[in-house]
This record gives sequence, C-alpha cells and structure tokens, in this order.
Amino acid sequence: ETATMAATKLRVPLGFEHLLEGLAREVLRDQPKDIIQFAAGYFLNKKKLRDEREGDESQAESSNNEPNEQLNKAATLIQSVYRGHLVREQIKNAPVTIIDRATSAVDKRLSDDVECSGDATEV
Repeated sequence: ETATMAATKLRVPLGFEHLLEGLAREVLRDQPKDIIQFAAGYFLNKKKLRDEREGDESQAESSNNEPNEQLNKAATLIQSVYRGHLVREQIKNAPVTIIDRATSAVDKRLSDDVECSGDATEV
C-alpha cells in the first residue's frame, strides 16, 4: 500500500500551503497544549471570517443590482428633456430644404394671386 502511495503523484491544492503556513505560525506563536483542538479552532475561525467576507460581498452585489426606481425615472426624464432640446436646436438651425422652398413658392404664388384678384376687383 505504501508503494502505491509513493508512486502516486499528488498535487497540492491552491491555497493549501498558505493555509498550513498560517496554522504553523499560530501554533509556534501560541504553543498550545492540544494542537488538534487549536487547529480545529483556527480553521473554524478562518471559515467564519471567509463566510462573513463572502456574505458582505454578496450583499454589496445584490444592493448594487437592485434598480433604484427614482433614479431610473430621473435619468429618463433628463435624457428626454435633453433629446428634445437637441431636436429643437436641429430644427432651428436646419438649412432650408426643398420642402421649405416649395412651400415658400406656393405661398408666394398664392399671395400673387390674391394681389391680382385684388387689382381686378378695383377696376
């Protein structure tokens, strides 16, 4: 059985070495009488800290993902007012188009007809 274990290559999981180094450092620092009990407490504390950190991160993500209806309405209103302003500026500064020229030509012809009919009635 030991021969098969020796022939098998095991890979060290990512973070495992760092975790054991932290435990070894704390064991050397505190010099506990019951190392197994100390290690159990050390790992429980590590797990508690990790769970709290993950809880804080997930809570921050969920609060960032919740849409704020008032902000959305305000943003929509600001955008629509600005777009309306842009359209009004484009219309105000637009060059004279073919339709504008045709409309003014028809208006001129109508005014000429009115003048002509006005002259005929005076006779």
